[in-house]
Amino acid sequence: MYALMLLLQQAHDMQDHAGHAMTQMPDAISLFDHHLAGALLILWAALAYLEQSEAARQRWVSYLVPLPLFLIGGFLLIFRDDADPWFRWLLEGRFDLEPVQHKLFESLAIVLGFIELFRRTGTLKSKAWSQILNVLILGGGIALLFHSGPHNPIIHIQHRWMSVVVLTLALTKAVSDLGWGGRWVRVYAVPALLLTLGLQFALYVE
Repeated sequence: MYALMLLLQQAHDMQDHAGHAMTQMPDAISLFDHHLAGALLILWAALAYLEQSEAARQRWVSYLVPLPLFLIGGFLLIFRDDADPWFRWLLEGRFDLEPVQHKLFESLAIVLGFIELFRRTGTLKSKAWSQILNVLILGGGIALLFHSGPHNPIIHIQHRWMSVVVLTLALTKAVSDLGWGGRWVRVYAVPALLLTLGLQFALYVE
């Protein structure tokens, strides 16, 4: 997740930190969003492992894997950004406004959730559908790698290490989804990387 989640978090980072960049004070909203992302990534890691384990015999376990995408996209779509009528700006074609861009990314998270769900129900059969999420995870890792701004040094250090994990996750998951690398990649490597990333977000400080 995320990772479109990471692209979403990157967009919100730029907005959340902008208000306190000069004072270098921790932002409660930014911390909450990072920690929420961490909890959902840990949930995703657990579900990804269960999907490849003996529990996968229960079909409902597989259907739960896209849940974190729905949760993060829905939460940010409803509870984050200004109360301005972003949907009116969208209808007016004002795509350059930051709230509109945020909402488009958040809506995309929900769309991806449905893609992952329909892949598991057999509605979407092509392997190419699985690579859409992997490309977004790769994009999130690159975005984190070049994350900048007048923040505390610890923020930049954390984002660099997050980027290393995300880029590794994107490549590992892409290989796994193509059926390469063997069972251990699906069962252990991908969930372990998701868990590592989740802990990085859950322990995030400013």
